[in-house]
Amino acid sequence: MAKLKIRQIATAAEFFESVDDCAVKQARVERLEAELKSKIVALQVKYSADIDPLKKDVEKLLNECSDYASLHHTELFGKNKSAATTVADYGFRTGTPKLVKLVKSKEEDVALSLENEDGGAYVSKKLSLDKEAIKSALERGVESLKRLFRVDQDEAFFINPKADDTRKA
Repeated sequence: MAKLKIRQIATAAEFFESVDDCAVKQARVERLEAELKSKIVALQVKYSADIDPLKKDVEKLLNECSDYASLHHTELFGKNKSAATTVADYGFRTGTPKLVKLVKSKEEDVALSLENEDGGAYVSKKLSLDKEAIKSALERGVESLKRLFRVDQDEAFFINPKADDTRKA
């Protein structure tokens, strides 16, 4: 690799010339950056007039399709969670299961209660709930936990355009 040769300033006159050159170039950078930012803002304003109504339409249509799909799941999907048209894949995405506490008590209080009721396997040492162990136990049908917790799993409806078929839009 070739060494980069850096010019060294030898005189005060060169120094002042370099300072001025640097200042002029920095001012040019700042002017260009300001011009760039103003053009970006102008483009954002220009396109937001088209984008904002489209986003609202997409959200409205997505909600309407989600409602219909929920009511007509078997007809649209059979046993599947997704399907396709010529321009879109659509369906329901299954979220990550999350543990929902059914009692209003603080997590620490529930953990203490479980530990005192010989439920120490569901409590970690810092006295917080071992949510994975509780979810597993609920799946196995452990009755003592059913009064405190349930497992919820959200689904979110989606529509994804297919790149090749949406160029017409």
